[in-house]
Amino acid sequence: MAIKNYLWDSCVFIAYLNNENHAYDVASIGQFLTETKQRNGCKIFTSSIALAEVTPTRLTNGQYGQFTEFLDDFSGAITIIDAD
Repeated sequence: MAIKNYLWDSCVFIAYLNNENHAYDVASIGQFLTETKQRNGCKIFTSSIALAEVTPTRLTNGQYGQFTEFLDDFSGAITIIDAD
């Protein structure tokens, strides 16, 4: 089985971290994150620009103070790529 690769923009992370069920399929986002962390189905990539776009003021849920804390929890599962 080939591993699927996904490129996520900052809006996907913001929706997940804020639990924005009204606008996004947050359960599916969570499933992708689970599969990625278990390394058995997909890889998630995001642009380094997302680090600047997902600011603490955009995270209203309060579970994570900073986006980098979230990324640390998924260390190795989410790959940050340069915008160029």
